[in-house]
Amino acid sequence: MKIKIFGIALIWLLLVGVAVSFLHITPIVYCQETRNVPAEYPSIQEAIDASNPGDTINVTKGTYYEHLVIAKDRLVLAGENAGATIIDGNQTGTAIKILANNVTITGFTIRESGMQYEDQGIYVYRSSNHTIVGNMIYNCHVAVRLHDSRDTRIIENTITGNSDSGIILQVNTRNTFINSNNITNNEVGINIFAYADNNTISENTITNNGYCGIQLYLPQWNSVYGNILMFNELGVRFVGDRTAYNTISDNVIAQNEYGIDFWDNSSLHNVIYHNDIINNTYQLRLETPTGNLAGNLWNNIASEGNYWSDYEGEDLDNDGIGETETPHCGVDSYPLDNPRSLIPLIVNGQLYRVRLRSSSVVSRFYFKQESKEIGFEVIGPNGTQGYCNITIPKNLLNPSASQYWVVFIDGVKLKYYIKVENATSTYIYFIYNHTAHDVRITVGADNNLIFYIIGTVVSVVLVVGTAIALIKRKQKGGRPANTNSRTPTSS
Repeated sequence: MKIKIFGIALIWLLLVGVAVSFLHITPIVYCQETRNVPAEYPSIQEAIDASNPGDTINVTKGTYYEHLVIAKDRLVLAGENAGATIIDGNQTGTAIKILANNVTITGFTIRESGMQYEDQGIYVYRSSNHTIVGNMIYNCHVAVRLHDSRDTRIIENTITGNSDSGIILQVNTRNTFINSNNITNNEVGINIFAYADNNTISENTITNNGYCGIQLYLPQWNSVYGNILMFNELGVRFVGDRTAYNTISDNVIAQNEYGIDFWDNSSLHNVIYHNDIINNTYQLRLETPTGNLAGNLWNNIASEGNYWSDYEGEDLDNDGIGETETPHCGVDSYPLDNPRSLIPLIVNGQLYRVRLRSSSVVSRFYFKQESKEIGFEVIGPNGTQGYCNITIPKNLLNPSASQYWVVFIDGVKLKYYIKVENATSTYIYFIYNHTAHDVRITVGADNNLIFYIIGTVVSVVLVVGTAIALIKRKQKGGRPANTNSRTPTSS
């Protein structure tokens, strides 16, 4: 019996050993190589086809009329110079289609895709862990579309002039990180579409998009923070009853037609706080005539809401939160008295940032380029003292050497202090007694300098005149006396 058991055990050990030997397959390891276009391969697609996973393809500057398909993992596609290394779709199809994982696209201009729904600058399909960084993408239908993809980073790209959207996330696209892009002059800046959940959109500049800066259309659990949204028709838009549990915080939403827009009152459980909502034509809109927005939370757990430039209540206990005339816009019970972020101003395509801190409620901020003027209102409880600190970029109002800062409060010049002044900014501090005041800051001629110049000119004239008079007197004293008589002649 023992021999039989031993034999069975031996047979099992032999079978296991055979199985292990079959399963122990040595993987094929490729050495990572660098392939050069056009020095080694005349086209980018030929270099892709010849590559192994992990290779880098360096592309020399030039224009490449191609429609690339990347189906190998861990490829790096690197252009020599983003402004001069161009992948041109020749107005047809998709310029770059990514079907593999861990692909990097960097250093290219990508342009001229077709203009149909299926045409994109870059199309990422059912794959993960990509990096799209430092590119310029324009004149496409959609610049970047992600479909059912994970863990992609879209960073520091310039995305402009695309006929539909700058970036679309759709259909189970998750864990995307969209950061530090300049997205302008598209129809929609970023469209977070159906079932695109758990994505992060942060610190992008999203301006002058014809319809919407950021649209949330049936997604959940997305985080949108630290973005600048200006000069769009709609700053942030919520659409549909699945649009829920998204957090919108620490954004500047300024000078749009509508700051925050709800298509109807079915988007619930979103959290909206610490945003600076400044000088939009309509700060908040609910497109459906009936309904309310009470199903969303307009403050954080510390009971801090948003800054609204048209809020004109009072902060009675000086805790940074307004206590009167709330809830503002019918939603915000804890409106902030000051902007949290630097106030962005775009002048001739250049972005400037103004820092404004005050013990008052600050409202109605404006900037007039033609008159070199910044203005706002301050409001506080009567009988108390208020102060303002404002840091102004030098190139915004651009005072010359012969000009100086002027602060007016209710049209009267106010004494102020320049705490810091350097080559880039001026930091001005002033105080006042509280009530409601209009503040205006501008630059004017330096009267002291004018008086100094006039005094200097007068002094020079006097000195020169005195010197000339002395010289003449000296010359007169050294000459023989002139009797003014004629030499007598003999008659």
